[in-house]
Amino acid sequence: KSMINCKDLFKIAKRGLFSNKVRFFLSLIGITIGIAGIVGIITIGEGKKKKVNEFVNRMGADIVTIEGYREAATIKDAGKPLSKSDIAFIKKRCPSIKEIAEISISGTGLEYYIEEIENDENIVSFSEKGVDPTFARVSNIEIIKGRFISEADVRERRKVCAVELTSGIVTQCKRNLKIGDYLSYGPEKIKIIGFVKTKAIFRMLPDELLAYWPISTAEEILIIKQGLIPESIMQTICIQSISPKKTKQLLKEVENAIKQRNEGHIPSNLKPYIYESLVEEGLKEVNRTTLIMLAIALIALIVGGIGIMNVMYISVMERIKEIGIRRAVGAKEIDVILQFLTEALFLCLSGGIIGIFLGLFIAYYFMPFFDIPFVISLPPITAGLLSACIIGLFAGLKPAIKASKLDPVEILR
Repeated sequence: KSMINCKDLFKIAKRGLFSNKVRFFLSLIGITIGIAGIVGIITIGEGKKKKVNEFVNRMGADIVTIEGYREAATIKDAGKPLSKSDIAFIKKRCPSIKEIAEISISGTGLEYYIEEIENDENIVSFSEKGVDPTFARVSNIEIIKGRFISEADVRERRKVCAVELTSGIVTQCKRNLKIGDYLSYGPEKIKIIGFVKTKAIFRMLPDELLAYWPISTAEEILIIKQGLIPESIMQTICIQSISPKKTKQLLKEVENAIKQRNEGHIPSNLKPYIYESLVEEGLKEVNRTTLIMLAIALIALIVGGIGIMNVMYISVMERIKEIGIRRAVGAKEIDVILQFLTEALFLCLSGGIIGIFLGLFIAYYFMPFFDIPFVISLPPITAGLLSACIIGLFAGLKPAIKASKLDPVEILR
């Protein structure tokens, strides 16, 4: 049993470490850098995971998507696009379905002309999506001003559109668009009837400009009037599940329904997917990258631990006389072990706490440059403290045992 209490151990350890301040601070730097690296890397990893989860929620955590070209003869094992009867069959056979929306996408054909500019820069391109009113419910569209596409718009093939409200509109169009303005598709004039915000299921870039017009109008203008070949028009089916928890179940139901309509297999152009499954590989890559970076940080931490072990050995050799006197007046082996072990733990925990704050600060400062959200979570802080304690124990245990085994009689001679 030890003869000294924790308070005395702490005082002795503090006095021993600060007896050589230069050596103490040099040792502190090594452990601080290692812990800062671990905390910073784990924090960045947590931020990346949060960004991926935000991406899934933004793109639609409750959405099953099927993308396929109208005519996919050039695609191996490709089938025909889903017809109205196919969609009705899927809806009938899939109890987890809440809504189905069909979208036609042809690229960037709608254009806005800036009359005040008389050069090639007066044209602003919009990506057009042919939709029906169901798309508003599937995408949780928020109407900012005006209205969205209606059943009457689709039925009568009206030349109208609703524009996705983004910060890039004013910048690129050099003005605030208003209801009643027109976009152009060749000679056709498409009237703006509203401004909306969605989850941006189809917007790949934050500043991409989107315009939604009736799917019937899109088919009439793109194929019949403009002569656009069907192969260049993407048919996308968005199927919303009754809840996000049912999305994977819905995916299986949709796959089974497509198989029933295609002789037991899924054509390559009709393979359904969910965004969650697409980002699983991304999460795996994030974890792999984080582990590689952690391995590098651990090397730095181990080097710092070896430095501390070296410092402790030197400290033992320099304080042989002190150890001998303590043993001569009654100190036991466990007292000497605890003394030097406390010094190592104090040194490592001091560096660990500084390293945690340094790692968090570095992550906070640099993560915005890579568009990664800063997240303060328990894992990096816990990992930092545990690493500091483990390094302190391993670095201090051997020198402490060596000090406790010294013969006080030989020392005092």
